[in-house]
Amino acid sequence: MPILLRQIASTAEFERANALATVNSANATQSYALAQDAIRQTQAADQQMFNEFSAVTQTAVANNIATQTQAALATSQSINDQRREPITFLWIWCLPVFIVLLAVLVVWGFWRWLKIRQANQRILENPVDKLQAPRGEIIDVQQDERPYLLTKPSDQARRWLDEVKRKLRNSDEKDEDDDTDN
Repeated sequence: MPILLRQIASTAEFERANALATVNSANATQSYALAQDAIRQTQAADQQMFNEFSAVTQTAVANNIATQTQAALATSQSINDQRREPITFLWIWCLPVFIVLLAVLVVWGFWRWLKIRQANQRILENPVDKLQAPRGEIIDVQQDERPYLLTKPSDQARRWLDEVKRKLRNSDEKDEDDDTDN
């Protein structure tokens, strides 16, 4: 009988080890399931947090874009206003001044044209062939027994001749000074 008892004891020990292994396996499965559930809950919470974060970020980005759009619109409006100011200035002040200056220029041109026309009419009325040469005083000079008639130069011509003589004399004196220096 001892063999039978040993076999029964060994079978009981085997069954007990089997039962223990089943319990351990069940515990491990339960722990794994709990861990998986915890992971799923964490992932769901993370996903919800990510979704909320995305929504907040998208709202912030949309607000930022709206602010930039408003700033760009205000800047564009300001630039347009600045561009209109010179044009407004030109229309209000420069155009009337330009019109007045143009009118003055036209009147001056007309006046000048009339003066030229009058001068041309006077020239046509007194052509050159009708004009008489101014007569100076005739001086009778005889050289080599041939008489020459010279006219006495007018005062203006005399002054001019005196000036030319003076310049020639000064030029000759300067030339002599230059010759002595060498």
